[in-house]
This record gives sequence, C-alpha cells and structure tokens, in this order.
Amino acid sequence: MGWRDRFQPKNDRHAPEFPITLPFGEGLTVTIYSHTLETAAGPLECWSYLSSGLEAFGHREVIFTLKREPGEAPESFPEEPLELIKMIIPFAKNGSVATPGSTTECGRTGEFLRGHVMYIEAQPLPGVNSPASALAAVLITNDELRTLKEYGATRLMSRLGRAAAYYPCPPWSDRARVRGERVGSETILERVRRARVVGLTVLHDGQTVRIGVTAKARETLRRLQSSWTLDLPLALLTDWPIMADGCLVWQPGMTGPNAITARKANAEVLGGCFVLIVAHQQQNGMRIIEDGFGLLLTDESASGLRDALLNGGDCVVEHPNGRIIVESTDADAQINAQIVLLNPDAQLSARGVTAGMLSLYIKDLLRVLRDVIATGELPDSFDVYVTVRPGRRARVWNTSAVARMKLEAIQPPSIKDGPIGVGIRSRHLTQTALPLEWGTAAAEISARTEQMGVTLDEILDRVWPE
Repeated sequence: MGWRDRFQPKNDRHAPEFPITLPFGEGLTVTIYSHTLETAAGPLECWSYLSSGLEAFGHREVIFTLKREPGEAPESFPEEPLELIKMIIPFAKNGSVATPGSTTECGRTGEFLRGHVMYIEAQPLPGVNSPASALAAVLITNDELRTLKEYGATRLMSRLGRAAAYYPCPPWSDRARVRGERVGSETILERVRRARVVGLTVLHDGQTVRIGVTAKARETLRRLQSSWTLDLPLALLTDWPIMADGCLVWQPGMTGPNAITARKANAEVLGGCFVLIVAHQQQNGMRIIEDGFGLLLTDESASGLRDALLNGGDCVVEHPNGRIIVESTDADAQINAQIVLLNPDAQLSARGVTAGMLSLYIKDLLRVLRDVIATGELPDSFDVYVTVRPGRRARVWNTSAVARMKLEAIQPPSIKDGPIGVGIRSRHLTQTALPLEWGTAAAEISARTEQMGVTLDEILDRVWPE
C-alpha cells in the first residue's frame, strides 16, 4: 500500500484537501502542501513536503519543494520525497545531521531521484507553515555535486539562483532540470590550493571587504595552519553570505563581475564564493576574480590577516581603494551593548535600508566603540546616538570629541527620503540618556504643536537641519 492509499480510500473520487499530514512512526510526520510560488518567469505550482519530529533526533526539520509538471493534478504528488525524508532518520540517530551546504548522495537512477540532494537554509514560502529553523532540500545533478565538492556550495547556489532568476537560490526542485550538462573547469580555483571553511563568509560593500569568522571556522583554519605557507596562494571557500543582498556569480565564458541580487535590492552589499589570499605583493590591493575576492597583500599584511583568521581578533588592512577587515561573527565577540533602532521597520524599508546593510554599519560602530572604550576616550557606561542623512552624512551624539570624530568617519549606508537613527547603549544602564539638544527640541516642538509625540525627523530638522 502506498502513502497515498493511507489517507484516501479507493472508493473516494474526491481530491484530498491540503495540507495532508502523514504519520511515519517514531514521532515523525510529514505534511504535504499544494501551493503556488511567484517567480520572475510567472507562477509556479508546487508541492512542499515538510517534516515534523526530526528535531527529537537532533536534526533540523526538512522541507522539500517540488515543481509540478504540466498536467499533474495536486492529488498526484510523487511519493519519493516521503522516502527521502524518512531515510534521514537513521543518519540523525547516528549523530549525522545535515547542515547548510551539505549533501545527501542518493545513488539512485529512478524516475525521480536522478540526482542528489543539497541542503540550504529554508526560505518563507507563501501557504506553507514551516519553522524558521528548517532546512530546504534541493535536488542537484551529478555535475552540480562535483561543483559543490570542488568549489563550494555558495558557487553552486549562486549559479542556480542566476539560472532561475530567483535570489538567493531556488528552493524548489525541478525533475526536468536534474539532468544537467557538464560545466567546464577553466576556473582559477583549479590552479590554486583551496579549502572549504564552514562558518567563514565574505562581503563587499563597495569600499570594504569583510571576512567574517566563527569559532567553528577558526577550528578548520587551524587544521590548515601547518601547511599554510604564504609562498603559495590559498583560496578559502566560503558559506552563503546571509547578510548580503546580492552575491557574485560566475560560470565559464563570463567576463567581468556578475551578480545575482534580491528583487528590488540596491545590491550595496555583495557576497562572494571564496577569498583568494596572495602574498609577496609590493602593496595591498583587492580585485574581484570570478565569483570571489582576490586579496593581494604584502607579507606583513598577509601575516596579520592569517593570524586574525587563526586566532581571533579584528584585523584591518588598508589598500588604495578601500580596506579589508577580518572580524569575528560570534555573538560573544561584541561589546555588551543594546541596539535601539529609532525608526519604524516600515520607514527603514521605505528609505532603502536593508537588514544586512544596517547590521554591517552597526558592526563597524561597535568595533570603534570597543576601541575608544579601551583607550579611555569613552566611559564603560555610554548611551551613544548615531544619525544618518541621505548623501551618506552621519552625525554622532553623546560622545567625546575624539570618539565622535572616529564614529563619523565610518561610511554610513546609502539612504533616501529622510534620516535614520540608531541608539547604542550599555546594557547595564538603567536609564536612557537622550542627547540634551534632542530633549530641548522635543519640548519646543510639543509646545508649539500641542502634541505629545515627536518623530526623529522633526527633532533632526531642528537640531541638524539639512
């Protein structure tokens, strides 16, 4: 008896109502949804198979989304994805869990599983009630599996995203696509030593290349330490840059930088698929190579960057066209501060502010705050306010003159149609200390308008007019 027969009696000619939940035993169920995805090519009819109960085995829940072929009725969903989810159980019991960028090699050649499965972070899907922590399973071809193994999951994801015009990567599987053609290997990565480093990311905001390192990434990098010589170039294959609103993409035959971007995004923060470190240069420099970033460094800068990657701590390398930063992305690497956004979320979005862009700016502010506290230029108890106007103009309040100069020197994000503001305060402070000028301006505006509420725009128009 097939799975379909378990919920639909043979004499029932009516189509089932979705979602359908099927029990698997051992506390595991799979819920099947029939839904539509909006894509650049038009609506896409899909089924999604969502597990529930894998978390009991220490595994994240898995969602498998399958494109329906023309003529397939909703009730004709294939049963192979159910078996695919079921076969995860023994692996999870043995402590082998899927993570973003990992794969399951199916080793089958049937009608459905002609390829293998890659796991990526799940995306919200309209009409599907999936947990935010779920992993999405996506079918890939034999040749795409080779690309993933040789050059990293980020390169494969950006290629799939470009082909489907869907950022960051299409969450659905297309059975007709899982045949694939051999992709040539005339990539620079074939000519250098390379290593995949889970927990390593790279971003570029037009001025700064940011290499984010987690504790897990440092563990991998330390295993390379004994054989990591600066005499030979080394390419570090990176994870998908979740804080970016675009990612470099490359395939053989492409010339010049190419990127896939989120819909309606400014693409001010681009991720990359690798970092290539090249020492023995006369001066520091950076250039985009294929879908990654080539760091051309003097021996002194290369040594400092390697030390920061291996041992933690921040490293800043200046070059004629910008800078390169190595920074820890672990939560405990930040100072003990509370971040307060002074604009409503809808207003931030309307003014062109993305979460990734703002997060990177705040990380720079925190880095400088940590430095000025260490040098005594700002007390441990602080309540700093940073405001940005269109044209990348920043003004900082409630700091010393030295701290203010350093904070205002950080390039703020590009915004439009009005200012934004961020409050950064010590967590142990029991009372907010708004800038004195703001309080005076708010009182004057309230007295004039006879209204209690005063907006950030109104305050800044008075204390920092355009």
